[in-house]
Amino acid sequence: MTNTILPQFVYIGGVALNVKNTDTELNAAGLLSQSYMDKQLLTVLSTLPDERQQRLFCGECAWQLLYAAGLDMDKCNEVYKNVGTALHNTLCDNTFEWCRDFSVGVPTAIVVNGIPYTVSTDYDDYLDAKELMGECAYDDLMIKLHSTLPPTAKQVIACHEMAHALLYEAGYEDMNDEALIQPLGHFLYLFLRNNNFDFMWGCEE
Repeated sequence: MTNTILPQFVYIGGVALNVKNTDTELNAAGLLSQSYMDKQLLTVLSTLPDERQQRLFCGECAWQLLYAAGLDMDKCNEVYKNVGTALHNTLCDNTFEWCRDFSVGVPTAIVVNGIPYTVSTDYDDYLDAKELMGECAYDDLMIKLHSTLPPTAKQVIACHEMAHALLYEAGYEDMNDEALIQPLGHFLYLFLRNNNFDFMWGCEE
């Protein structure tokens, strides 16, 4: 039976995972949720309150995003709940139309796990000096983007910097290296572009 609280599908890395209730299997395994890229399946216990289902859904999405970005399975198991909570809060606090529609434009602020980051394109000289097209400044709560970026690149680099902020605000500053963030930022961009998160506010799909 398809879950009516959560979407029917979630796209991660361009792959569609079916979102279904498999309560019998979850109860037998003593689990509240589980996801399998090889089975293209994400499942959450249907008897839980809607908000808990959404939080667990985001946890499974976080696990898959981190694993797709190259984090090993043991580390994914260690960190995905906190990253999933940060992802859930971020999805609840923002709309991501700007990832799907160039005419919307990257917003002037993105709230990451409850923390508002200002998005600015006024730091070209600073970024040029560091040979960067974007930067996430945790202490200043600012995402700096180069003003010359074309629309798609601006979206992708904003998601790259948001991935930095997501791990930092989830408490994993030590994981914030480019080897992980490069692919994670790209997969986060695809995740935000390819999915509709209206259900987080109780909207109909």
